Amino acid sequence: MLKYILLVIFISCSSVPDKSEFKHPVLRPEIQTKIDLIRELITKNQFKQALAKLSLLNDAELSELEKAVKFNLKGVIFFNEGLYEKSLA
Repeated sequence: MLKYILLVIFISCSSVPDKSEFKHPVLRPEIQTKIDLIRELITKNQFKQALAKLSLLNDAELSELEKAVKFNLKGVIFFNEGLYEKSLA
């Protein structure tokens, strides 16, 4: 009986797809370039400039993923400025 259970577990685990088969969402290249620039500004502690660049990204033209990245970066900026409550909103 134990051999049968182990065989079932082995067979079920062997059918897990390889990670390379999963599609990972990506940002559009033009948005990725802008996001990379904003991240550079953040690492240089240029938070006002980074926030200004973020505000130029129109939510109506962004995908859901791109909006999430924008929202996250706003939180990072506010957190680094010590505006903890604002970083959570």
